[in-house]
Amino acid sequence: SVSPATRQLTVVNEAVTARGLTPVSVTRGHGTDTLTVTGTISRGIPPVIEPVTVRDATALTAEVFRAALRRHGVRVKGRTVTGRATPADAVAVARHAGPPLRELMAPLLKLSNNTMSEQLIKAIGRKAAGVGSWPAGTNAVAAYLARLGVDTAAMRQVDGSGLSRRNLVPPFAFARPSGRRPFRFC
Repeated sequence: SVSPATRQLTVVNEAVTARGLTPVSVTRGHGTDTLTVTGTISRGIPPVIEPVTVRDATALTAEVFRAALRRHGVRVKGRTVTGRATPADAVAVARHAGPPLRELMAPLLKLSNNTMSEQLIKAIGRKAAGVGSWPAGTNAVAAYLARLGVDTAAMRQVDGSGLSRRNLVPPFAFARPSGRRPFRFC
């Protein structure tokens, strides 16, 4: 099963129930919404909880929110549209502030949470330029690094997680010749 329940994901179960030590693994096919479950599940063992990413987190969030509204008797008209800016005449019906950044850094860095990294770069862009996008966020990061004295001419950042093959951050961009003060990233 998938939690939260969604029509966005398709689960292909190749796992078997048997005695064995093959751990259960869940993978999402690149660029797809198909989850493949493999491995061995032993009887009487608690269920495996395996976090996975989704291709369109905004669509999933909207689907879960729409279902929650429906359960509470709220009828939602129209269809969900993702990948475009919010219309200028849209009215906010609620706001939610998540935990402060200092509380998010441990799971973001220690667990290498790419989804959080993508959200963070867009939040940086929103704060710096009023637009929550990859270009706005990466431009803000480049401007910050330049203020610290990092030579950003040879660098290219296109996302927040660092997974894009178009990212280019050569080590020498952060290295300083001996005798010069080291960078202080705080």
